[in-house]
Amino acid sequence: MLFIFYILFPVFVGLGALYLFFKGQRDGLGYALLMFLVCSGIMYWSITQSSSSTAAIGFLFIPCFAAACSFFIWVFWRLQGRASRVFKVLGFVSLFASMGICGYGLYSGLQQRQEKLNRYKLAVRIQEQRTRILQNFSHHAGAEAEWIKQEIVSRLETHTHTRTHTDLQLEDEAFIAAALTTNYVDREVLAMISLTENLNTVAAVIKHQNSDTKLLEEIYDRNKDKSQLDYAFALNHNTPAAILEAAYHRSPYIASALAKNTNVAKELLLILSKTNVHANDLDTFASIVRHAHADCDVLNAVIRSLQASEGAVGENQSENNNENRRESQRLAILKDAELKMKSVCPSQ
Repeated sequence: MLFIFYILFPVFVGLGALYLFFKGQRDGLGYALLMFLVCSGIMYWSITQSSSSTAAIGFLFIPCFAAACSFFIWVFWRLQGRASRVFKVLGFVSLFASMGICGYGLYSGLQQRQEKLNRYKLAVRIQEQRTRILQNFSHHAGAEAEWIKQEIVSRLETHTHTRTHTDLQLEDEAFIAAALTTNYVDREVLAMISLTENLNTVAAVIKHQNSDTKLLEEIYDRNKDKSQLDYAFALNHNTPAAILEAAYHRSPYIASALAKNTNVAKELLLILSKTNVHANDLDTFASIVRHAHADCDVLNAVIRSLQASEGAVGENQSENNNENRRESQRLAILKDAELKMKSVCPSQ
């Protein structure tokens, strides 16, 4: 219902402006049009500052915000000349509302821009620290794990009394992120690092191969409400099956990673096998077919899903080479599933 409002509101504002224009009541329409263009530009710029994969959805709402800005400016213009104080107050409220929408767009854009800058700075620092770590490994040959442990512990202890590991400084965060790309961080140190509230760092701990099942359970218990960590749990083959299933029901987009996880239970594979086939799901089905837990039931479900999708993936084959490749991939996965079905379930 709200989405319909976002679509219809700018249409009604536009029709109202045309009605007033042709009726000759054009006072304030020029300022309204100018504000519509300004607000549209601000909102467009704000959205383009985001690096989120879903940011483009915001373009759908630009007409609504811009229409609101222009409407409030028009109201301000029409009411400012009234003698009544009430009308003047309403006029200025409308002006502030219009400015507030534009201000929100500017603030959001600047915030997104700063976040991108911070991510870039962190990426540069991580690369620098990775180089430093590799250089120090040559000076601590045979004792790499001990050196890494001392370095990380010293950085964590710096924040123990003041910030409880929650807001690591840039250099410390970069060093820990770089260290977590190596295999020399032991379970004890991983447990210490996992106490931070920096979700990027926690996700790196979750994905680390030295994070065992017990540690992953402890991290999950502390962060049950953090759906941002679901993908990291899906990548670690030590993650318990129960956590993988809970992560999938909360974040279905991690299906492709789950299908590659050797710890996924047959029940979850069966659920994944029965999902509708879209272009991005084909890799998931290929992984399910190769999975060690893919038995007769799972393979049957995969075959039925792939057969039911015939034509759904490649409807525009003559117009789109990508669709041709996807249809070929679907047929190849279907063939692999049928071949494995014959070897796993000869009676069927």
